[in-house]
Amino acid sequence: MFGLFKKKVDCKSCGTGNEASASFCKKCGAPLIDKQVQHTSPTPSVDNTIKNSRAMIVKDIFSIAGRGTVVTGFSENTLSINMTFLNKRTQKQYKAKAIEVFRKIVQAVEKGKACGLLFEEATRADFEEGDELIIM
Repeated sequence: MFGLFKKKVDCKSCGTGNEASASFCKKCGAPLIDKQVQHTSPTPSVDNTIKNSRAMIVKDIFSIAGRGTVVTGFSENTLSINMTFLNKRTQKQYKAKAIEVFRKIVQAVEKGKACGLLFEEATRADFEEGDELIIM
């Protein structure tokens, strides 16, 4: 009965109705949250001395059509958007275009948090579970 009153958010790109808690459109993958509203928590400071240290071990990988590839895991350092990461197995580098923590897009994530990193230029095939990402 209460399901009838769930809030929906329409995608500005394709018009598809999405759950209010979603960050990205389920049909086209476009962000659903305005950039001014995205930053719901204070941005942790990023320590530049963490270069060449481990960012995360990849737990899961999925693709969003038209957006890129998301790798998930637990941050092993403070991570922020526009950081460059090296996949130690493939030796390829990727720049994070977005970070999501519990369905919220954030500028940075503190050490020890579950998160997803969006890489626009990556494909699902570029990653495997257990890959080690290094901060460049």
